[in-house]
Amino acid sequence: MRYYLRKGQTEKARAIADFAGEVYSYSGLIAKGVFLECNSNYDGALEWFGKIEERSDTPFPLVAYCVRYKSATGDARFDGEVRKRIKVFPKRAAIFRTQMIPTASMAHHARVKPEHLGLRNNLAPTARGERTD
Repeated sequence: MRYYLRKGQTEKARAIADFAGEVYSYSGLIAKGVFLECNSNYDGALEWFGKIEERSDTPFPLVAYCVRYKSATGDARFDGEVRKRIKVFPKRAAIFRTQMIPTASMAHHARVKPEHLGLRNNLAPTARGERTD
């Protein structure tokens, strides 16, 4: 799909994204969300990344999208969505409210910087809310 977008074949990319979204698999939902994000349909992308959270019980793709959106536009309108999904402990370590805990490789893959998740001083997400610096 991204290939067709790069080549300027938006309708072909749309057809692929629509089909993938109809399949309703994890990858299909990602493809539809990415297509909408690439075409500046930010509210539509939020909706489709939200469907991933409903289907797979993981907020990571939605949070990563919100962080990418803020990084690209400077607009903070989706910050509330991120805050709903992150719990901050007294020692400033953060975890997601699900059992999935993001790893450094996941953050790198999604191009998410620790400071965008509210982490400082080299604190990494932990399961017990303990400092890891």
